[in-house]
Amino acid sequence: MKEENGHGLSARKVQYLKFIHEHGGQVKTGELATHFCVDVSTISKTINELTEKGLLSHAPYRKIALSRQGKECAEFFIKRHAITPWAWVPS
Repeated sequence: MKEENGHGLSARKVQYLKFIHEHGGQVKTGELATHFCVDVSTISKTINELTEKGLLSHAPYRKIALSRQGKECAEFFIKRHAITPWAWVPS
C-alpha cells in the first residue's frame, strides 16, 4: 500500500517534487532516475502522473519543470518537513 498525504501524493512523488524544486525547478528525467536509483521508465510513468495532476510540465526530450501549482506544493512540503521534527514531542 502506498502511503499518501493530504494532497493525494505518495511519499516518493513528494520526494520528486522537492528534488526538482531544490534543483532550480527543472531537471532531466535521467537526473531523477540516477538520484533515486530507479529506471527511467519508472520516472517517466510517475512524471506523467504528476503532469496529469497539473504539478509538472513535460515534453519529450525536454527538461521536467514544476508548474506554478507544483512549485507551491513542493514549497509546502519543504516547509512542512522542516517543521515536523520539532513539532513531535515524545511522551
